[in-house]
Amino acid sequence: MNQEIDTGHPESLLIWDCKDQLSVNGDFVIFWQRYSINNAINCLSIPQLVERNEEELKSQYLALIYDLGKLKVKEKTIIENLEITPGFSYWWMSLLAEKCNHSKSYQIDNIIKLMAFSKWLRSKNYTAIRLVSENKALADSLKNLAKSLKIKFDWDHIVSIKPNVSLIRKIFNKLPIFMKALVSTILYLFNHWQLRNVGIEGWKNSTAKITFISYLAHLDAEKAKSNIYKSGMWGSLPDELNKKKIQINWLHIYIKNSINPSAGSAKILVEQFNNRYKNQQNHVFIDSFLSVKVLKETILSLFRLVFKYKKINHEIKQYTDYYWPLFSEDVKLSLIGINAVENILTYYLFLEAMKSLPTQNQGFYLQENQGWEYGFIDAWKRSAHNELIGVQHSTVRYWDLRYYFDSRSYNKENNCNLPRPDKVAVNGNATKDAYLAGQYPADDLIEVEALRYQYLEEMINLNKNPGKLYDRDTVLVFGDYLPKNTDYQMTILQQASHIMDKKIEYIVKPHPAYPIKTEDYPDLKLKISNLPIPKLLDHYSVVLTGGVTSSAVDAFCAGKYVISILDPRSLNLSPLKVKGIKGVSFVSSADELAQLLNNIDKIKINNNINQGEDYFYIERDLPRWRKLLKVDGNETL
Repeated sequence: MNQEIDTGHPESLLIWDCKDQLSVNGDFVIFWQRYSINNAINCLSIPQLVERNEEELKSQYLALIYDLGKLKVKEKTIIENLEITPGFSYWWMSLLAEKCNHSKSYQIDNIIKLMAFSKWLRSKNYTAIRLVSENKALADSLKNLAKSLKIKFDWDHIVSIKPNVSLIRKIFNKLPIFMKALVSTILYLFNHWQLRNVGIEGWKNSTAKITFISYLAHLDAEKAKSNIYKSGMWGSLPDELNKKKIQINWLHIYIKNSINPSAGSAKILVEQFNNRYKNQQNHVFIDSFLSVKVLKETILSLFRLVFKYKKINHEIKQYTDYYWPLFSEDVKLSLIGINAVENILTYYLFLEAMKSLPTQNQGFYLQENQGWEYGFIDAWKRSAHNELIGVQHSTVRYWDLRYYFDSRSYNKENNCNLPRPDKVAVNGNATKDAYLAGQYPADDLIEVEALRYQYLEEMINLNKNPGKLYDRDTVLVFGDYLPKNTDYQMTILQQASHIMDKKIEYIVKPHPAYPIKTEDYPDLKLKISNLPIPKLLDHYSVVLTGGVTSSAVDAFCAGKYVISILDPRSLNLSPLKVKGIKGVSFVSSADELAQLLNNIDKIKINNNINQGEDYFYIERDLPRWRKLLKVDGNETL
């Protein structure tokens, strides 16, 4: 839809925060969610403004989060007020500290955009602001900013079409936030209680000295049918350990997936793993440790949070000033909502799991800096286990703020410091550089092969045939695991098809978590494929991805030309946002995409056979892992 707005007021700003196109006539227009403005002199793209000042804005946001933790409430910092066991603060598990701006805390990107806009606005002399948006929190924040600057503010509230939901969901949505948390917890316990005690006997009596903490996901379906544990997240490492008869403990976090659509099916599978491997591998769930005792401890800690909520909420509100409306939901969810219940319950489950496990020499967990990880780190160290290593299994994106902290956070300042593993295992130069750029202590980084990307070695060898011809009339499309990202990507592609001269066929590889249906995009010539990524990459030279998915890295490392569609509603979360990188194009509109695809025959394919080796450490015989893994002080592999 195209809209035309004319106020004819040269001292007025129009902030356009919606997906509809706008014909500019009069106001200076601020595009809140649009990159491409074709160098118009009376327009400003906030996403572009953020990119021009990204280092400053990133540091500003991280400093703000650090400062929030240090706010005083009754002579104690918020971090100290949220101490739930001696030396461990729940603060580190909160949404504020987690900073997950791509799937949990959707307003973080708006906070950073507002930081950029606020600085820009203060150097101007505008007398009125008009916002067109459906985002009430953003409207409230901009209203507060305008008031502080004595600028008139108006909000044109767009009412979006809400998807149809069941009556039960409608009733649930109207419940107070604490009641929602209670209902969600009851449902969780109802579904997961059957996992209680699974594998516990083998766990408590384990003679293994190495423990892995992982999601029960990315399993090899064919292997699982034969009761063989093989996860794409850990590559060939479990097989290598098994060949050497190295005993391993596996602590799994169950998440629903195609292989295990229910907790009941996951229980059966893990019991089959234990029967097959006997004492060679001990498999348990974090939910294996559910008990009345754990629930009591959880409830008591929750009551303490609720008791402190009002004063902590007040201090954060006062300090964040006009940003507060964009912070308020995360504060509520973290202290009295479902996130509070989930995190505290998980923490006490980890405490039970770790104290019932014989002393371990080494522990390895998938490090994504999610809230639960900090509770696990504390539980591991509190139970006096030895070396703990966080493993980077995928990529570290520039704007994935979970991986970054204000540098002051790495100092040991009090009794409730940021919980950190002894080492972080980085899987390539790109990841290592990202950590160092974020001022992570260099001595705490250790290099390991990228287990999840071992197949790239084979892909690189295939690409060493420079004369190989690829189909240029077909583009490979990778979907994302978040529905909103995939929907946006496919919508832009369909819009581009309407203005393209060249006819292109698209081979679409959906993410396992979100299917793509050809009938939803009737204007595109689509074929859905569920073949493994390596097999697909061997046939095509151009790959189209969304702006978040790590499959873009698979394609890049395989020597393909990658077109990444940026979603201007969020920051650039592409794992290929790396300075100086070649063989990648970012587009943000249907026009830009159509122009690229129309000239697909002219795209110069890099065919750099070293791309994968430059990005990841991928030696097949795992020399770095062999050096790292130890039993009784000796290398295991």
